[in-house]
Amino acid sequence: YREIISRCQAGRSRVLLFEVEIPEVAGLRCSDDAEFARRRIEWYRRQGARMLRGIHYMQCVDTGEPPVEMHVMAHRLTDMTAQDVFVAARDAFGDAVELIGVPDLV
Repeated sequence: YREIISRCQAGRSRVLLFEVEIPEVAGLRCSDDAEFARRRIEWYRRQGARMLRGIHYMQCVDTGEPPVEMHVMAHRLTDMTAQDVFVAARDAFGDAVELIGVPDLV
């Protein structure tokens, strides 16, 4: 993770965005999956990433499978507001990211 952050900073990226499973959604498949999703989120938080709240995000993959609701996490590399991060997420993920409240990073 630190290597990825280092490369993003060297490339002058402002933020690293990534999708993470929502534990409650993952738990519909298997209760162990919910726990693994929680653990991944907490690990990313310990590394400095924050959950982007106030949005709704549906991951769409060209596999014929239906879209899956996911969280978006952000590791800010520059001074950015939650609104700035939302704009970056919208740029990266397009219309799959919808603003449903006030953007916040938690």
